[in-house]
Amino acid sequence: MIIIRGHLGFGDCIHQRAIIRSLMERGETDIVLDTFYGAMYWDLVRKHGLKLRPVNGHPPRVREIGQMMRHNVRVAPGVQHVRLRYNAASIRQHGSILAAQYACAGLTMPERPDFSIPVPQAWRDAARKLIGAAVCVGVAELYDRIGP
Repeated sequence: MIIIRGHLGFGDCIHQRAIIRSLMERGETDIVLDTFYGAMYWDLVRKHGLKLRPVNGHPPRVREIGQMMRHNVRVAPGVQHVRLRYNAASIRQHGSILAAQYACAGLTMPERPDFSIPVPQAWRDAARKLIGAAVCVGVAELYDRIGP
């Protein structure tokens, strides 16, 4: 088992998907990620067994529908802990923010890191519905203000 303390920022969390994938490709089968965001890891949870725990001591920055976080993940003593982080010195040393993050996990960044996120059709449909409703409301308000 490996425990990864992820980043708090949304963009960094997207990038750390690549690191999680690389660890899984290396053979890590029991990974626990401490994070704010569960939905962006849905595929890694459902298809690859990634376990998510909420970051303690910080309120979540977004409210997600559904519950992917597990508050009761058991961790054995002596488990490897990795804190993904970077600063100006580590970025200079490794050449990029993502390469510095990879180094924290004892990895070398691949030529083409994969931090892609598959988006389920249900999410796309819900977004289109919300966008459509917002556009309709916006058009109606504009019409009311300027007239026909």
